[in-house]
Amino acid sequence: MIATMRVMEVDPRESCSAANLLQSPFWAHFKQRIGHRTLGLRFEDCHAEGTLLAVERAVGSVHEHLYIPHGPEVMLPETEQGPFLLELSDAIAATIDSHPTYLRYDLPWESPFFGEGEQWPGRPEARLQELRMNFGTGRRDLRKAPTDIQPPDTVIVDLQHDDQTLLSRMRPKTRYNIRLAARHGVVTTDEGQDGLPEWHRLYCRTCDHQRIVCEGVDYFRSLFDAASADRAANPRSAPRLHLFAARYDHEMVAGLICAVWKRKAYYLYGASSRVHRNLMATYAVQWHTLLAARTAGCSSYDMFGVPPRDNPAHPMYGLYRFKTGFGGRVHHFRGCWDYPIDAAEYRAHAHAQTCHSAYHRRG
Repeated sequence: MIATMRVMEVDPRESCSAANLLQSPFWAHFKQRIGHRTLGLRFEDCHAEGTLLAVERAVGSVHEHLYIPHGPEVMLPETEQGPFLLELSDAIAATIDSHPTYLRYDLPWESPFFGEGEQWPGRPEARLQELRMNFGTGRRDLRKAPTDIQPPDTVIVDLQHDDQTLLSRMRPKTRYNIRLAARHGVVTTDEGQDGLPEWHRLYCRTCDHQRIVCEGVDYFRSLFDAASADRAANPRSAPRLHLFAARYDHEMVAGLICAVWKRKAYYLYGASSRVHRNLMATYAVQWHTLLAARTAGCSSYDMFGVPPRDNPAHPMYGLYRFKTGFGGRVHHFRGCWDYPIDAAEYRAHAHAQTCHSAYHRRG
């Protein structure tokens, strides 16, 4: 392979302008606010050019890895993806001043193991995925990561329809529950940042029930503060963040944080009360989000993470049924891929990592 890729470091908050939220200047700003070092990387070869946001993950003074969420945002035929990623990785490793053990990409490319209209059987073992990714490179340097950070499977709802068409594309039970919430007197609102303390209490109870890590309220304040600061400086450079809530008798019983960025809406975090499950408030707040996102000019709503397939034995099967009920299409992405720079250290890190749930993690 003749190396033609050129990479240079740039200001991540000035140059990362990809259409994806996790590659935006806002995401770089947010990550900096919560203590992460970020890098902006501009790349160019004879076939593609663009920018990347990379987030440094460190353990103490050790630069463990550079994490690239939902990048590179270059659409290529499957046969070109592995060679491109390898050449890009070689160039990044030769350019950056830090010395990470490995690069980790959370790829925006759909899985080649899924065909339109097929029943998704799940991903094959890592060895087979690696054979396919490395085909044509002459090397075996791209490794399937032992764990994914962003969920590699998600539901994306097409918002380019009127109310009745959106409802008609849903499961009958989902439509029924949206209307049932209204009959129960559930009211939906846009709370804004002022609603964070009440929402966070609900979120902590949700995390405790699901046995997942609960971020502190300052984490979410930093999220909203970063968006507010960026919008004040340049309204086009930051997403709009919303805290949509469902209330019953003035009490918040469900709520979610949604980001609107470049005609796309993203579900980021959610919470709901187990005490009032019969009110179907989670259905009401998702319906409110769909309509608000469409009004804001969005063409799609990414519900951000579901189990890989319709499997009643999966511990998150209820989440799969809930999110797929809103009429979106399930997308299966390639997930996280690693490029080891220090092979011996990488083997130690990979051995220590254990696969665990990725739903509720953000790079």
